[in-house]
Amino acid sequence: MQNITLNLIKNDQKFADESVKYPLDIEFSKNTDIRPEWFMKSLNSDTSSELQAINQYTTQHAYYSNISDILLGISVTEMRHYKHLTELVVEKLNGSLVSTRNYNGIGIKIGNSWQEAVSINIDGEKSAIKEYNHILRSLQFCEESKEKQYCIDLVNKLIADEKLHLKILEELLKG
Repeated sequence: MQNITLNLIKNDQKFADESVKYPLDIEFSKNTDIRPEWFMKSLNSDTSSELQAINQYTTQHAYYSNISDILLGISVTEMRHYKHLTELVVEKLNGSLVSTRNYNGIGIKIGNSWQEAVSINIDGEKSAIKEYNHILRSLQFCEESKEKQYCIDLVNKLIADEKLHLKILEELLKG
């Protein structure tokens, strides 16, 4: 079991932009003007979220053995994103993941070939980057604070990883 865990961690590092780090953990003030709902679409929408990406990549992993290591590696990074976002929403912003219970996976697309699957995932990564940029725009109206900086740093880390995924997928399609 330990070897599997170590391999997943090593695999994840290939699919995460190591030049951009996750922010160091901080205590959040209860008076922050940052809203947990700003992060909900990125967490668990049926069409463009970390939860949807995890399910899609792991499902495609079972169908396309020629690129399964890449799909699984990206999925592990998406799991890490989901972990950090849920910790932010629940633990730091005192939000709720109630709508996660309503997630039904309807947005998962497998594709009829590995090339189609990669194209689908390219669109998903672009959508994720767009949503994270939307969050950054919302954050710009918040008061300057350590909480705001934490959120900006976290979202920038997520964007950096998604851009790496996009690059990997586009190169995969080029052959």
